[in-house]
Amino acid sequence: MANELSASAPFGGGHRQRRSWIFLQRLWRGLGVAQYELIGVIQLGQHVLKRVEALPPPAHDPDLYKNWVASEFTYPLRDLLWGSARDRRTHTVLSMVVVVGGFATSGIAAAASHSGRGHTTSWIIFGIGLVLALVGGLNQIFRPSFRANERTSIAVEMREEGWSFALSTGDYAPLTADSQAAFAKFQARVAEFQRRIAAIRVLASEQSATRRAGKRGQ
Repeated sequence: MANELSASAPFGGGHRQRRSWIFLQRLWRGLGVAQYELIGVIQLGQHVLKRVEALPPPAHDPDLYKNWVASEFTYPLRDLLWGSARDRRTHTVLSMVVVVGGFATSGIAAAASHSGRGHTTSWIIFGIGLVLALVGGLNQIFRPSFRANERTSIAVEMREEGWSFALSTGDYAPLTADSQAAFAKFQARVAEFQRRIAAIRVLASEQSATRRAGKRGQ
């Protein structure tokens, strides 16, 4: 009898729970950063560094070019991928809270109409509505979906720029023999990417300050 129970256990509630948990884990990983993307960032950084090392070595610091590529290009590019995944997950969680809260409110209201517990139900619905309002406010202030799209867009452009520089293609094709001019152009492009990244970081604080100022002016 025990063997029969153990054999049928995987098809019971425990098996369904495990399948649900595995599904959620795969969904969560799907919103993360693929391993090949991180490996690609490392490889691209190495190729960019090889092109930069064609320049005359700086006399005061032999590791200057290596440190510049790492701190200004490779690390920010990797952080963009992680930040985009983090914002996608935040947006997904906030959206799921809103959807589940809406269904819960409807279900509680329908059940209360048959049970006669109107006063208690009203407070429960009020509490859920308050949470949903808070979640909606966070979504509007921090705009995780917009930030994820912006980070992804910059990451794609940085990768394209890095490969163009490393392979001497695109805007760098005429500068194949002039590594100094190519590096100067690449530095200017990377600096522009850095300014766009900084703008994303201050976006939420600026929006929050604007909303507070608007409320004080009313």
